[in-house]
Amino acid sequence: MDIILHIDEKKLETSYEMALNEYFKRTLPFANIKKILYKDITKLTLHKKSYIFVINYDTDSYTSEELAKRISDISISGCSCIEFIISDSFLSDYEPFTLSSMKLENGIAAVCLAEQIYRAYTIINNISYHK
Repeated sequence: MDIILHIDEKKLETSYEMALNEYFKRTLPFANIKKILYKDITKLTLHKKSYIFVINYDTDSYTSEELAKRISDISISGCSCIEFIISDSFLSDYEPFTLSSMKLENGIAAVCLAEQIYRAYTIINNISYHK
């Protein structure tokens, strides 16, 4: 499975980059995960056969178990890529995904999302999340 985080930011703070890299490294045995930063999110290009989520703050959030099931269901449906769009200004008909009822800055939202993706894969693979 390929997972792409489209982040509406030109540059991320170093601490966010470090946290993302750590979660990407932990997720690598299960999925290829990467981020793409945008100066202008309207230039976003999505893959044709991807499943798309848009981060928002208006819907109920998934539990870790629900996200794990959702990712598992998407992967067995034939999709080989899941894309998440993290932007305040991106409106679409794609599935909304809420991380928190509290509005998060895009960099921290990306870190929280990467952690939740890693957590979902530990659930899918019956691996202890805590060491």
